[in-house]
Amino acid sequence: GKTVSSVLTQDIMEENFGRASYHNLGGDGTNKNFVVENSDNEEDEEIDDCAKPLVMPSLWEDSSRGKVPMMWCINPNLCRRAPMVMDYLRSTATDADYFAAGDNGAGYLNPGMLEEPRPISGIPSGVDAWAEHNIPYYKQWGLSITGFVIDGFAPAMGEACMKAYARFSPNGIVPQKCELGSLVDGMPVLRSGPDVYGSASDAAPSVCNNLDTHPDFPFYWFRAILQSPSWYAGVKRTVESRRSDVVWLDAPSFFELLRIYLNEK
Repeated sequence: GKTVSSVLTQDIMEENFGRASYHNLGGDGTNKNFVVENSDNEEDEEIDDCAKPLVMPSLWEDSSRGKVPMMWCINPNLCRRAPMVMDYLRSTATDADYFAAGDNGAGYLNPGMLEEPRPISGIPSGVDAWAEHNIPYYKQWGLSITGFVIDGFAPAMGEACMKAYARFSPNGIVPQKCELGSLVDGMPVLRSGPDVYGSASDAAPSVCNNLDTHPDFPFYWFRAILQSPSWYAGVKRTVESRRSDVVWLDAPSFFELLRIYLNEK
């Protein structure tokens, strides 16, 4: 069957994973490094940028789509400009295609700037307004993960902003300025890792080298921009040929195992 959004509810998550430790996924009792790669296909590349009007179709029609787990991060409020695109992607998705929101939810901003004090504008907090704006879009498109939150030069998100994201993105967010991993109202929070560039053969060593940066925390996130499923398949194949301790996961499994890990700590 086709995947509408691959969102797993908490009940389905618990049914699939139960109380099993994250170690069990390895099967042989050894520790593993869990990897998820984030596909940045935001509004600039998909619709707005006239210089790249055919990028998303070429990625979507790639022959390897469906053969490797993909987390497609697309702004859900694009439905106001191109609802037919949103519908087409979901009606033609495979079980390996998972949809999440990209930077930074239903629209782009630096969320740390929403919290008081707001030295530039001096206006009251916009945190609740941001949550209320996102909730209907995430509900409409079945989203529960925000694949990456770009903090930029803004302050890091505080507790109020994190809790706001937990209201509409309960299965995970990936900011730049936060602890390596934490839970906020049950929502897994993972600090973003590096972007990877170049050919698959160039990107794979970067992934392998970064897998040793925090050996006591076995969850790693990487982002690539406008790369095809064939490219991801090549990176995955090369990394797994060099590292026997890597498990490549789809987004729901990755973030639920992260939640279990953080709860067990």
